[in-house]
Amino acid sequence: MLKTNILNSYDTSNENKIKTIYEKEIKHLEKKIIVLDDDPTGIQTVNGVFVYTDWSYQTIKNAFESFSF
Repeated sequence: MLKTNILNSYDTSNENKIKTIYEKEIKHLEKKIIVLDDDPTGIQTVNGVFVYTDWSYQTIKNAFESFSF
């Protein structure tokens, strides 16, 4: 059985460096990122993103049009 404390053994020293690189690159991203998640608990593990549960044409159209770069 895998013990959860093994997660503490992973190196997190590059976490700030990765975050800095990500934030720099995301500012220049001129594309939308869309994630289709079929896991009903998935929305509980993220923040700062819109979650749409209605897949009607109008909802998707509005979602694409609501974001600007």
